[in-house]
Amino acid sequence: MTTEVTSLQNLQASLINIAVESWRFQRVFANAISKLDPIEQNKYFNQYLYFFNKVESSMQNADIRIVNVEGQKYDIGLPITPLNLDEFGENDILEIEQMIEPILMISGKLAHQGTVILRKTEQ
Repeated sequence: MTTEVTSLQNLQASLINIAVESWRFQRVFANAISKLDPIEQNKYFNQYLYFFNKVESSMQNADIRIVNVEGQKYDIGLPITPLNLDEFGENDILEIEQMIEPILMISGKLAHQGTVILRKTEQ
């Protein structure tokens, strides 16, 4: 029984790693495509969409959900690690400027805490 549990934990850890890395790669690839001429953009964008639709479908089949909180107000209770929190005062109103790593949920439970960059807002 212990071997089965360990195998399941290893499988879950592998899926989490694949989800995080594909999310990162998606952002890099989208940025690279945006620098191409329009004809080349079309060609690679279609391949991009196909690949990431397949990844997303596989993640849904495994009940894995990516949670993106970019643009939302920063709250200490969010399952994220802000990399630049020390740059702000305690009375500053902050929002999430960029996700470095996504939040991952598996079957509605936190599986991976996100990593973010914050910015000060003028509210």
